[in-house]
Amino acid sequence: MSMLKSWRPQSVFVNYAKYPTSHHVAVNAAVRAALRA
Repeated sequence: MSMLKSWRPQSVFVNYAKYPTSHHVAVNAAVRAALRA
């Protein structure tokens, strides 16, 4: 999280959450939670 605050990116790319593999869903959820924090 501290990297997001210090770097303040204009864009963040994540994998597609609806792709039918559990790691895509998990990574997408983790990134979205970090961006909301």
